[in-house]
Amino acid sequence: MRTTRLDDARLRVRALEERRQPWDDHLREVADYVLSDKGRFAGREGREGGKRMGRIIDSTATRACQVMAAGLMGGLTSPARPWFRLGLQDKDLREWSPVRDWLDAAERALYAAFARTNFYQSVHALYLELGGFGSACMFCEADAERAVRFRTLTFGEYAWSCDHQGRVDTVAVRRRLTARQLAARFGEERLSASSRGLLRTRREHDPVEVVQLVEPRADAQRGGEGSAEPGVTALRKPFASLVFEDRPGAAGSGADEGLLHEGGFDAFPCLCPRWDVTGGEDYGRGPGLTALPDVKMLQEMAKGRLQAVHLGLRPPMRVPSKFVKRLNLAPGGQNYVNPQQAEGLAPLYESRISLAEVTAVIEDVRRQIREGFYNDLFLMISGMDRSGVTATEIMEKQAEKLLMLGPIVERLQSELLDPLVMRCFGLLESSGLLPPPPPELLGYAASGGRLRTEYVSMLTQAQKLSGSQSILQLVEVAGRMAAADREVLDKIDFAQALDELSLVAGVPAGVVRSDEDVARLRRHRERRALLGGLAQAAGPLLEQAGRAVAGPLPVDGMAPDAPAPGGLGG
Repeated sequence: MRTTRLDDARLRVRALEERRQPWDDHLREVADYVLSDKGRFAGREGREGGKRMGRIIDSTATRACQVMAAGLMGGLTSPARPWFRLGLQDKDLREWSPVRDWLDAAERALYAAFARTNFYQSVHALYLELGGFGSACMFCEADAERAVRFRTLTFGEYAWSCDHQGRVDTVAVRRRLTARQLAARFGEERLSASSRGLLRTRREHDPVEVVQLVEPRADAQRGGEGSAEPGVTALRKPFASLVFEDRPGAAGSGADEGLLHEGGFDAFPCLCPRWDVTGGEDYGRGPGLTALPDVKMLQEMAKGRLQAVHLGLRPPMRVPSKFVKRLNLAPGGQNYVNPQQAEGLAPLYESRISLAEVTAVIEDVRRQIREGFYNDLFLMISGMDRSGVTATEIMEKQAEKLLMLGPIVERLQSELLDPLVMRCFGLLESSGLLPPPPPELLGYAASGGRLRTEYVSMLTQAQKLSGSQSILQLVEVAGRMAAADREVLDKIDFAQALDELSLVAGVPAGVVRSDEDVARLRRHRERRALLGGLAQAAGPLLEQAGRAVAGPLPVDGMAPDAPAPGGLGG
C-alpha cells in the first residue's frame, strides 16, 4: 500500500508518544496528587471541567507548587522589574554611545512586546508544569496583531526528542479543537470529510484530534519569518511544520486528506525547559517527582487523622441484643432503653489516639514537602524571626539560600530564557518593530558577532552577589591602604569597577555614561577650567587697561567735556 508524507508523519508521532509512555505512567501520579488540573493522560481526560481531585485530601503539595511557580516568575521573569539586558560579545563596541542607545531601545521594544502579549500568563503556567512534571513546553509563534503569541501546553499534549547535543529539536503536539475552530483557522475546504460533516450536521462543537509536528528540515534555507526572498519559502525553512487531523483508521489510507497546514519556521518555535535531566533522557525530573513519596504519605496520614477524629466523635457503639431501635448519634440525641436490661448503650471501645502527636508528625511531612518545592527559599522573610535583624543580614541570608537554585537557574537560562529572547527579537525584527541598528552593528553581525543576553533578575543577581562583594571589599581595603600611601589607588580602575557593579545590579544603560561620554565630559570640563583660569588671571590687567583708555568716568551720564544744558552750546 502506498504511503504518503502524512502517513510518515503519523508514524513519527506514534514513535515519539511510545517513547514517552514510561513517563506517562510515572507522572500520572504527580497529576493525581499534586497538579490535579494539569496533565493529559489516557483514561484520565473525562469531560472538560470534570472532577479530578479525588485522591487529594491535604492540598499542601498543590499550594507549595503554586508558591514555587510564583517565586520563579518573580525571581526570573518579573513583569514589575527588568530581568534581562541585551549586550554584545565585543565589550568595547557595546560601550560606544550609538550602540548602547540602540541596545537600550531594543530592550524597551522587547519589554513592551512581552507586556502587551500573553507572555506573563503563559510563563506562570509553564513554571507550574515545570515544578510538577519536570518538563514544560511553550509555543512562541508570530502574530499579525501583536507580533508574538504564546501558548503553554500541559504534559501529555506534547512529545519530543533531542538532537546529538541533548537539545530538544522535534516536538509533536496533540490537541483537541472543535470543528468550528478548525474551519475558522484553516478554512472549511481543508478539513477532512468527517469534520465537514460535523459542520453540516450542526455538531461544530464536537472535538477533533489535531496533531502538529515540528522537526528539523534537511534541505533548509534561511530567511526572515515573513521573508519574501526568492527561493526562501515556508517549505524550505530550517524547521518543518505539519498540522493534520488524526482520526482512527486514517493511517495508511494513501491520501493526504486531513492535512490542514504545511509550513516552516526560521527558528525552533518551542521553548522546552527541563528542571533536571538524568543521563541521556529526553524528559526532565522535577520537585513533583522528588516529593511524590512524601505527598502520598501525607494523604494517608491525613486520612488516618480524619478516621481518628471520627472514632473519637462517633465511636462504635455496644448495643444490647434486644435493642431494635435505630441509634440517634447526633449531638443531644436521645435513645430510649429498657431500665430492666442489665446492659445499656455504651461505646464498644475507647479511642486513645493523641491527635496532637499525629498533627505534629503531619506538620513535619508538610514541612518536607514545602522544602522540596523550595518554599523556604521564596518565603524566607515571611517565615523568619526578624526581631533584631538588619536589612543587610536579611539580604545576605536570602542571597545565600537562593544560591541553592543556581543549577536550576542556569538550566532555565539556557533552555528557556536564551531562546525566548532571541526568538522574540527575530520576530520583532521581521515585523519592523525594532529601530534600525547603527552601521557598526551591521559590520559586527557580518563578521560573525552575535547578540548576547545578560540577566539581571533577582535570582541571577543573587548568584552574582559574591562577585560584587569581592569588588566592594577590594575598594574598601584600598581605601584603608591609601591612608598610608596614596599611590596604591593607581592599581584600581574605579571606572571599570563601577561598570561591573552596574551590570551586576541591572542598572539601565542610560544611567551609567559610556567611556566615550566620560572622556568627552572630562575634556569639556578641562577646557572650562582652563578658560576660567585665564579669565581670572587676565581680569586685573584688562580692568587697568580699560581705565587708561577711557579716562575719568562720566558723571550723571554726561561726558566730561560736554557743555552744560542751557549754556553756549545750547
